[in-house]
Amino acid sequence: MPPRKRLGQLLTELRVIDEHQLQSALGHQKQWGGKLGGILVQKGFCTEDAMVETLAKHLGMQRVRIAEAKIDPRALKAVSKQIAEKLHVFPYEISGSGRSEVVTIAMSDPTDLSAVDQLAFHTGKRIKPMLAGDSEIVSAIAEHYGAWVFGFVSTFLSEQTDGGAPRNRASVGSWRRWPHIRRRCRGRPNASDSGSAPLRGLSASPSANTVRRSVRCRTERLRGDPADNGETSAA
Repeated sequence: MPPRKRLGQLLTELRVIDEHQLQSALGHQKQWGGKLGGILVQKGFCTEDAMVETLAKHLGMQRVRIAEAKIDPRALKAVSKQIAEKLHVFPYEISGSGRSEVVTIAMSDPTDLSAVDQLAFHTGKRIKPMLAGDSEIVSAIAEHYGAWVFGFVSTFLSEQTDGGAPRNRASVGSWRRWPHIRRRCRGRPNASDSGSAPLRGLSASPSANTVRRSVRCRTERLRGDPADNGETSAA
């Protein structure tokens, strides 16, 4: 079997870009890193739509527009945010059941078979790759993995009493499994909560308002918005 062509070679043969543009993009990638497809679009050598549509037609792969797709929360849980960012993929659907479950992912580089293999190992499931634009994947990771954090907090807050202390040990366990949120909450008293005393032995548990503030700050950072947390970055 002949070796699979790399993305740059494929785009050159399909006349989406020329050899000079490819070498320029590869030089940029070597110096600064990044995905080749995104660099080609950034440099204005081709449009994202033209690249994706040409690849989909040539390879016989389906294209997905993530903004129009229904996102399955189970897919987000199957693939961690760290893996999604590392492999530059976005999982959005799970079909089948048991050992026949298939995770459908969006990816911008269909020649990256290593990413598919790593995902299969990471999830223990079969992987179905779909084509999507590079910017679509970046936006989807920032938007939906941030929304997943809010989903966790909604569940957590539903277990709260009016005083802001967990009703049971299960909710305390959930809190302790989220150290990154817990650290954000330390030393952030809320005047509105001062009249509510936590349960005995749970003084480190957060108030509902404190959790909301902390997760809002975390999600704004994921989206690249300035966090309303009183902190300023050094120039």
